[in-house]
Amino acid sequence: KYSDKLLINEQIQTGGGIEVCPSGCVFRSEENMLFKMFQVTDIPGNWSIFDNPQLVGDNVDDSYRLQTPFFVHYGISYAAQSRVKSSLMSKELLIKNQLRSLSFLKKSPKMLEESAEYNYALRKYEEGEKFVTTRLNVGIWGSLERFQDSYSALVALYRKNGLKLKETTFIHFDDFLRS
Repeated sequence: KYSDKLLINEQIQTGGGIEVCPSGCVFRSEENMLFKMFQVTDIPGNWSIFDNPQLVGDNVDDSYRLQTPFFVHYGISYAAQSRVKSSLMSKELLIKNQLRSLSFLKKSPKMLEESAEYNYALRKYEEGEKFVTTRLNVGIWGSLERFQDSYSALVALYRKNGLKLKETTFIHFDDFLRS
């Protein structure tokens, strides 16, 4: 049964599935299975959703092939428009103030590019476009014997494609249910 006293990854690390019941969540599991979940934190600028098939493994190179069950989830949702606009406006104002000092520009040459991006996003919002948030998650299951190989292959595969993974530790349940 679900316990609010334990981390969610300690409760579902044995694989299996989740059943939502009136009394709470029940985790059905297989013995000696492990589960880990990751969030993609860095994506290359030229990445698109159509590149996702590259993230399920490599048919040619075994070192990039996942040997255990896994899932990839790409979620898109509408953000609170006024909050995102307010955040962008304050970030743009902060950068504009920092750009007045040449020392900030020398320390962080990408500030001009960031300022242009914020300006572009705000202009598009004024033209009627909407802000969305995206989240790319990955989860793997596996037996104790095969898990480390799949874990290493997953991290290497994503790194090869220019994506950086961060292990999910405290929001497994939320990410898992969204998936």
